[in-house]
Amino acid sequence: MNEKGITLAQSHDFLPKLHTITISSIRKSSLFIGVITCTGDQVERDRVLTEWEEAKTVGIPTILLIEESAESLLSLEDGIYFNREHPEKALNFLNEEIPQINKEKEQSNGWAWSFSGTTAAELVGQLSHIG
Repeated sequence: MNEKGITLAQSHDFLPKLHTITISSIRKSSLFIGVITCTGDQVERDRVLTEWEEAKTVGIPTILLIEESAESLLSLEDGIYFNREHPEKALNFLNEEIPQINKEKEQSNGWAWSFSGTTAAELVGQLSHIG
């Protein structure tokens, strides 16, 4: 991703409450991509959701990737669900949604999709190789 000029920042919070440095980092970002996997514990999942909510609150475009086996979050409507062993469904969804959302510029997350939908697809692809 660095080769494409995308700089990634990662939260280093280990407590449920967000640190002021994390909040500042989110507020200065151009895009927030949250990733929730089955390997994270509930505190980590809650922290990612809190960071995601912070980004949405301040108007940062967001994408939330959720591994299907993170069962407690399967009802979250705004998430993009992926299966680590069979990522094709999520990748197909991303590849179909990116052009569609590019046509609908009024959507608040349209910029996120047009700029970083392919990055989200790359993340799903990378996660499918981690087992």
